[in-house]
Amino acid sequence: MGVWQKQLKQASQKCALKKLQPESKHALIAERILCGVNSFKTNEKTTIEILDVDNTRVREQQLDRLKKLKAERNDTEVTKALDALTEAAKTIPVIY
Repeated sequence: MGVWQKQLKQASQKCALKKLQPESKHALIAERILCGVNSFKTNEKTTIEILDVDNTRVREQQLDRLKKLKAERNDTEVTKALDALTEAAKTIPVIY
């Protein structure tokens, strides 16, 4: 089966699923095997370590790295590279 046929099949299945009543959707979804959720479960108790990320701190670190990169780079070379990239993009045909 080709790519287009697979995509068409998936789209039609999604469309059909949207039209089903809620209880039918759950029955259909329950038929899918989800490892560790509804199949292949273990009786072992496992603890999962959760990583706590300080998003504000990470964002600040990334912004600092970006500022440092921009301060250390050669702006003339960056401009030349971006101009070359822009010109190259104009010559590439668009394929849909």
